[in-house]
Amino acid sequence: MSPAAEFRKPSWILSALLVGLLIVLAIVISIVTASTPGPAPQGLSSSASTDQTACLDVVDASMPAAAPPADWSVVDGIALPSSPTAGPGAADAGHVRTCFAHTPTGSVFAAVNYIGQASSGPVAALAIAREAVAEGLGQEAAVDAASRASESPDAARTVIQIAGFRILEFSDNRARIEVAVSTSTGELASGIVTLRWERGDWKLVADPVSGEIAVASPLQSLGGFIPWGAR
Repeated sequence: MSPAAEFRKPSWILSALLVGLLIVLAIVISIVTASTPGPAPQGLSSSASTDQTACLDVVDASMPAAAPPADWSVVDGIALPSSPTAGPGAADAGHVRTCFAHTPTGSVFAAVNYIGQASSGPVAALAIAREAVAEGLGQEAAVDAASRASESPDAARTVIQIAGFRILEFSDNRARIEVAVSTSTGELASGIVTLRWERGDWKLVADPVSGEIAVASPLQSLGGFIPWGAR
């Protein structure tokens, strides 16, 4: 199944949290058919303030112009990045990777890790909804969708790998990240997620009604993205 088809599955929304291409939640997200490069980043912050509530006290306002250094670990079949300066700095009892730096690079690590973990199945997606989605009606909708999906999980699962990213917007309290993913057959797709800085960490922002957390799109190439992934 192609990444674009996977985006139509309910899984994307909760996982949607990201690019959650494959979990199967019970809500369909909107598909963006255009595959041309997106707009240049808007509202980029010129400084990153130290947040004493953050578990990674890092001050670095620079926008990554190339693939950031990372250690890649395979989690449920998906290679996920980590860094001592960007995160994750912790994992809870449900193994959700949390504690990302309050920096542009930290927001990228957060988006990629959330996407990868949510795509590994309904149980992981539910854990992400509970621990990695910003508080409010959006989280309630995401948890509800994930709970229903976990009761009747899809038998099929397409394994994805991280292929690249681009930062569409960044400020001290908000970031929009587009993450590109690929399948074992080389097909490409992307998902745009919005993150909010909340209680010392980056959290996914979900739609308060549908629980949607990403806008997905098929890709023809990685043009406009910074290629990034396990090697």
